[in-house]
Amino acid sequence: VGPGVTRNQILSPDVPKGTNPSWATNFVAELRQPLLRNFGLAVNRAQIEIARANRAVSYWRFVREVRDRLRDVEVAYWRLVQTRRNVAVLAESVAQNYATYLDLHERRFHDATPVQIANAQARWHGRYVELLESIKAVKDAEDALKNLINDPALKLSEDVEIVPTETPLAVPITLDQFAEVRRALESRPEIREAKLGLDALRVGTTVARNQTLP
Repeated sequence: VGPGVTRNQILSPDVPKGTNPSWATNFVAELRQPLLRNFGLAVNRAQIEIARANRAVSYWRFVREVRDRLRDVEVAYWRLVQTRRNVAVLAESVAQNYATYLDLHERRFHDATPVQIANAQARWHGRYVELLESIKAVKDAEDALKNLINDPALKLSEDVEIVPTETPLAVPITLDQFAEVRRALESRPEIREAKLGLDALRVGTTVARNQTLP
């Protein structure tokens, strides 16, 4: 050891003179456990119950859409039946009015007046215009039915005629109104959708009420 050098400076040459290094250690642990919040089987199964209700709602919504499409197809079919029958009735009326006009025209020099002939001709032309409109209505009804069926073989650009084969039921039907209402309440898809939606909301209300607990 030379003059002016202490033993500590020799053992720790990098530590400045007069420095005392020190380190502080602190360890903190904290545990929080709610007393009643998120406690219980109902709260922990809430998301499962909500997902199950939403799945059922989607199923019944699909059933409703299928039933609505089938109903629309049936309505369009019977509308086509009606329009085609109107064409047949108007065609017969046009033929009868034309025959009346020809008969009066043949009797123009005997007992048929010009006014009667003109009236018969006007009725014939009026019925003929109605016939053309009914034929157009048949085309429109066929196009509407093709759109609902959505069959690739039934293209709107092609002149494909749809000929109904079912005969309308002309027998009166007696319905039990109370039974029909009860069956509607039990089977209507939109009613089941509403009930399942209420179940999901009820589960969500239970969870929200649980979150207010300590």
